[in-house]
Amino acid sequence: MRIAKRAASLVPLLMASTLAAWGAGPNILLMMADDLGWNDVGFNGSAIETPAIDSLAAEGLRLDRYYAFSLCTPTRVAIMTGRSPLRFGIVGPIIDRGGLPLEETTAGEIFQEAGYQTWYLGKWHLGHGRRAYLPNERGWDHSYGSLTGGLDHYSHNSDVLMGAPDWHRNGQPVEEEGHTTDLYTQEALRLLEDRDKEDPFFMYVSWNAPHAPLQAPEQYLERYAHIDNEVRRTYSAMVTHLDDSVASLIDALEREGLRQDTLVIWLSDNGGTPAGGGDNSPLHGGKGSPYEGGTRVPGLVNWPGTIEPGVVSQRVSALDWLPTLLSATGVTWSAAKPLDGFDMWPAIATGQSVERGDLVLGSRFGRALFRGKWKYVETVPGWLGLGAAGGRPGPGPGGRPRGAGRPGAGPPSGGRPGPGRPGAGRPGAGPPGAGRSGPGRPQQRSQQALYDVYADPAESDNLAAEHPELVKELAAFVRDFDSGAPTMPRDFSLRDGGMFARVGALETFPADRGAHVIDRIDE
Repeated sequence: MRIAKRAASLVPLLMASTLAAWGAGPNILLMMADDLGWNDVGFNGSAIETPAIDSLAAEGLRLDRYYAFSLCTPTRVAIMTGRSPLRFGIVGPIIDRGGLPLEETTAGEIFQEAGYQTWYLGKWHLGHGRRAYLPNERGWDHSYGSLTGGLDHYSHNSDVLMGAPDWHRNGQPVEEEGHTTDLYTQEALRLLEDRDKEDPFFMYVSWNAPHAPLQAPEQYLERYAHIDNEVRRTYSAMVTHLDDSVASLIDALEREGLRQDTLVIWLSDNGGTPAGGGDNSPLHGGKGSPYEGGTRVPGLVNWPGTIEPGVVSQRVSALDWLPTLLSATGVTWSAAKPLDGFDMWPAIATGQSVERGDLVLGSRFGRALFRGKWKYVETVPGWLGLGAAGGRPGPGPGGRPRGAGRPGAGPPSGGRPGPGRPGAGRPGAGPPGAGRSGPGRPQQRSQQALYDVYADPAESDNLAAEHPELVKELAAFVRDFDSGAPTMPRDFSLRDGGMFARVGALETFPADRGAHVIDRIDE
């Protein structure tokens, strides 16, 4: 944690309030990768070349204990609202039905009302079945990209909608050629150049990369020709391709004279998929899992002249961004509903220790509860995440040695983290949980585990048997947290009456398979 004199530490907070009073900023650039693992960036020891992201980390503030939800839509809900997606029954990707509840207020609406130009570029994944769910109806002045999840990076066809084209600008279908990473970046650069220079902006760029399908331009593939594993080779190329886009946006801020006035945030939405090229080592599990490999992801903030370089070892989560951005910008907003996130701006701007409560993360595959040094995990037996092999983590993808950027073991108030202590075995099953159902919870009896995540960041030593009363208490808290939330459907209906089960085979295809996602909207 950085050390600063108290008088100097108040400057960023006062500056934000003053800028907001003048109606001059600061601007916000929030960038997010899709399915990028802990050990997939250079500043965490990866062999993948990410010089632009690494530079932002070195000159800014690394979030050493940044947590997201383990799947894409839940994380996006958390960032957009500051409220837990578990309360809405959103425990997985929105496929066909539903969306972010319309009664919820979004970050776009708040900053739009405050006079910001609001731009959303990239993967939306917060609902596409009704026009009211679309970004332009949720506070974003300009929107561009895909509305659903997995997307072919060149054809822009949605795999979750069986090949339907999914590409729009401000809610209107468009046909364009190019890789999604390049197209998002080009749109962002155009917006920066053509912006209203009198008003601040909030730009949210949510790339599809390096989410499957794995596709990268040839010049990037050539840079990783030395990697024998084709999956890891293509994945690495996609990450470096994305890093070049980050560099382009930062260069544009410099050209436009905006660098000193822009708060830059860079994140991953969830852990990587090992079978899809991602590397979460030395963390356990992957995308979809409540273990660290699914939820603890790389993140950073950068604001030259305002945020001092360093590392925040306090826990920060996707739920915290809305209250933190309100504090950083001086934008005032009275929430009609309680937020689940905490204002972490004092920790980011001044190095102060922020007292925060419990953090509950989860998906349909399990839950994680953080309380102090303790992490309680409740999951489907043996579930380690999408594409994750059972057992303890071994060598990285393609047999590559694990990266050197190891998560720290120090307590949240400590300094720069050191190496975590090695574990001797895999997480044990612990005492069995009740076979209960609920929003996104399987009917099977659950596996329970308890970890001291500061001493054991690899989650190798299950302490549940040693603390049965604590496990009982934490399990009850998790059970009550989202009791009464609606149940998210596991399946979704097709136009012709067929059914596609995400865990089974596709039996039928919709008659309008070729129709654009925008054209499927049911008012």
